Amino acid sequence: MAPRLRRVERRAAADVHDARAVRQPPIDREAPQPLGLRLHRATSLACHSPVYTIAAVPVHAFLFDFDGLIHELPPEKWALMVGTLDGWDPWAHLEELVGKPLDRAALDDQRYGHELSLLETEVLRPGIADYLDYAQRHDVKRAIVSSANRAWIDMHLARLERQVGWDAIVTADEDVERAKPRPTLYLEALERIGAEPGEAVAFEDSPNGAQAAQAAGIYVVGVPNAITRDLGLAEHADVVVDSLADLPPDELVARLA
Repeated sequence: MAPRLRRVERRAAADVHDARAVRQPPIDREAPQPLGLRLHRATSLACHSPVYTIAAVPVHAFLFDFDGLIHELPPEKWALMVGTLDGWDPWAHLEELVGKPLDRAALDDQRYGHELSLLETEVLRPGIADYLDYAQRHDVKRAIVSSANRAWIDMHLARLERQVGWDAIVTADEDVERAKPRPTLYLEALERIGAEPGEAVAFEDSPNGAQAAQAAGIYVVGVPNAITRDLGLAEHADVVVDSLADLPPDELVARLA
């Protein structure tokens, strides 16, 4: 199913065959025209209302989520991340099970080392490299928009050898007031790269992320992973694909033209 084109303004065209006198002030044909509309200048009635037709809105920005989208977290990583949901304290739970206090700092260091070992073999998800290469060739802005913290993203970009080429990296850094599903991060990203919502495409793996992008007025491509596949991503995305490899960038841009 092809994604639908959204956010293109439409206006009724004037009747160019109407030969009656038109009593209206001269039209400033050099004034900026509405986004996505093309002005037709070939008319014999100089005072007539301008005639518009729908024009392609070019894609000027790709906005990517990070965890689960650019690289896929293994189920073990998700298991390690669970712990503070609904106020549950895993350390207190472990201490209750063993019946004595634990050296939390030492155990946390072990946990973190194991976490990194799980991620060392992770690579870019299929299709991501194609979109990054397309953006570079066609001067499309590239940004990461994530509720994670910047240090985490920088570390994994270095590991993936993808530190260079980003026009913006916008993170919540543990600020829940900016995190998804609020649109704040996406709006900040658009401002930083100088793009309008209708010129951007967001790539998200989760309902929260897709909801944030749509709230910012951005077209959303949903790419679920093994964890988010059954969480209702399609309710907030304009199109959902199993892999970006199934939707090459030139095909997506052509669909939106």
